[in-house]
Parts: sequence; C-alpha cells; structure tokens
Amino acid sequence: LQTAAPNGASWEQVLRAAQPTLDQSGFVNGPWGECLHWAVVFERTNDWSRLPGYSDTGPAGQVIAFAGECGHPVHVMQALERNEQATNAAVTRGDQGFVFREGPRPGMGMAPPQLAMPPMGGPPMGQPFPQQHMMGGPTQFVDPFKILESLHQVRVVEQMNMLETAAGLLGDVLGHNLELEMANKYLVQTMEGHPLFFAVEQTDLLNRQCGGSCRAIDVDVVTLGQDPRLISQATGGMDWSYDVLGGGVDLTGAHRFLHLHKDFQCTCCCINRPVIYITDASNGRPLGSIREPWTCCNMKFDISDARDNPIMKIYGGCCQLGLFCPCPCGPCREVVFNATDTKRGNEVGRLTKIIPDPLKWMVADDVDNYEVDFQNIPVDWKALVLAVALFIDFRYFNSRSDKNQDFLHGDSDGWSD
Repeated sequence: LQTAAPNGASWEQVLRAAQPTLDQSGFVNGPWGECLHWAVVFERTNDWSRLPGYSDTGPAGQVIAFAGECGHPVHVMQALERNEQATNAAVTRGDQGFVFREGPRPGMGMAPPQLAMPPMGGPPMGQPFPQQHMMGGPTQFVDPFKILESLHQVRVVEQMNMLETAAGLLGDVLGHNLELEMANKYLVQTMEGHPLFFAVEQTDLLNRQCGGSCRAIDVDVVTLGQDPRLISQATGGMDWSYDVLGGGVDLTGAHRFLHLHKDFQCTCCCINRPVIYITDASNGRPLGSIREPWTCCNMKFDISDARDNPIMKIYGGCCQLGLFCPCPCGPCREVVFNATDTKRGNEVGRLTKIIPDPLKWMVADDVDNYEVDFQNIPVDWKALVLAVALFIDFRYFNSRSDKNQDFLHGDSDGWSD
C-alpha cells in the first residue's frame, strides 16, 4: 500500500480518499479494483513471500484487510475476494486486463460514479473526479509528464514476438539467417510492476528488414489508462502479433505521449551520424533530439533540447562483461550507461540494459529490459532519457546473435557474437 499509484500518491492515500464501487457483475471497480488487480499481478510475478512487509498476508490480502480497517462493510470485502479469484484465473490464462468495468452497480448504496479512479495529475485527493470509461471509447486524459514527475525509476520491458522468435529458431536449426524483424513493442512500468506507457514501433517492413543500422525508425508511445484491450496487449510479456507489415496494435483512441522519428541515414564512421527526434505526440511540440556521435569503441549519445542546446551525454563503456560475454547471470547480464549533465559534468542518471531471464536469452537474445534511474534528472528531461533507452535498444541490441547456430553446428563454443 506504500507503493506508487498512477497519480504519484501512495495506494494507501488513494484508497482512503475513495469509496469502493461495484460494477454490473459484482466486481469492485475504481481505485479499489485497480489496486487489488495490480496486487494480484505482483503476487504472480514476484516471490513476495521473501519481501519484507508481505510475509503474512501477501499484497492482495493486505488490500482486502485494509478495506476492513477503513470500515467498509463485509460484502465489499467479499466482492474484493471475488476480484482476487477472477484476476488470478485471468492471469493464469495469460490475460492481465481488468476483470471489472467502470460504473457502480445500481442500488448498491455505494459511492457515486464520480469517485472512480482519480486521473494522474488531476485534482487533489478526496475531491470528485470525472468518471473514466473502461470500454467503447478512449479513457480520460492523464498527463504523462505529471506521471514522470513523480517517478524516480522506471523499467522498460521489451516484448518477445513469437513469430520473430520462431523464425530465428528455425534459422538456428537450419544453419541459416532467417531473422524476421517484427515491430518492437515495449512496456514502460514502475519498478513495482504498474504499467504506465506502451511504446509501439510503426516503422515499415522494408526499413525493418533491409535497412540495417541505417534504417528509419518511428515509435509511438501512448499512456496506458484503463482500456483493458490496450493494457492486455501491453502487459502480456509475449507479443502474439503476426502482422509483418505494421505494429499489430490498434492505438485508435489511445492518449499519445511521445513520437520518436529517425530518417533513413547512410552512416559511415563520422559521416552523417544518426539522429532521432522526439516530439510531444499530443500536440506535435518538439522536445529534443538524440544524436549518436562517432566513437572508436564506446557507446555514446548526445541529448539536445528543443532549441538544439546540448543538455546531457549518455555514455556506455566498451569494457563491460555484458557486452563481450553476455549471459543471464551476474554482471554479464547488465550493460550500464551513465547520464551526465553537459554543463556541470556531474552524473544525473543511469540506464541499465538487463537480460530478462535465461529462457528468453536462449531463444531470443535480442529481447532486453532496461532500468532507467532518473536520479537528479530534471522533469523536462525525463521523457528524453526514456527515449534514449528505446534508441539504445534499436542501435545496439536489436539483432539476434549466432550463438545458437554456432552451438548446434559446432562452429565454435557457442559464445560468438
């Protein structure tokens, strides 16, 4: 209950300010329903029994017990238990969408609709909030910059596309490069696992498949509200899209946050170095750009603001175990990039590329996670640093290695790049 809710406050603060409401099916909705949902997802994706503060009742049990502490009637706690059971069943099926719908059930004598989930960056706690729509239309606007303002860290989780993985494994078995470049998708979430944004590549097939390091890049980043359809696509972990021509995700009605665009650029050494531009997708306002200067061995990115003034440098050294001996354990699973203020020269943040788990590394070693530590990064720059994490993945970690081919066909010891 002390972890961050979508509006930046703790879940305890949010729940104390809201009355539980029930939907037409008898499930608890609004902030109580959403809090319990993410508590169940957290239980299913973490060994919570070893974490301090969870050893007795677990995250979901704490939410239900807190309802009793707040003086809510027994039938509310029973409804929360039904939420927990239904959410567990849905997660088992691979569906992480909400089991409830917005809008209280008539005649329940509970809170009116305006006390549903408070929007991020909205009015102060305890004041009425306009109702959000769960189905059949876009959710209420939430300010993504307000979300970033309240966060010190985020995790970027790349989805593993099953068609791309299957093509790569077939190529490994046959000893040929059958790599199929599907559109990349990334979930941006809090360190506790609460989904915030969904980044979907919109680059065309020709650029993805044939462009190589010169390829154009287009990525849309949208804010995840309470649209269960979009949340289900963003939080599944696996990308089951077979649309080789596009991104495979319908973003109609989604609240746009960022757009990343890079032109097709033929780059050679220090000539015509790649630059990607970031805009506020809601109004087209330029936010800044990221340029990758030429270096002999190291990885470096120069970040400029909307007026092309240099503001930060992000640097990743070449002498890291995670680069020349990647594997899913110890220091070999990480590659660290340090962010420094251009004017002062002091470190203001850090990005860490992480191999997610042994299974993904074995079958799809181009799928990675990123942890972004904003540390002392100003609010206006956080969106640019988030874009850097995506750009790093496109530039350096977007291709399968040939380790499986080498191992299967006896060409080397299996560690070749």
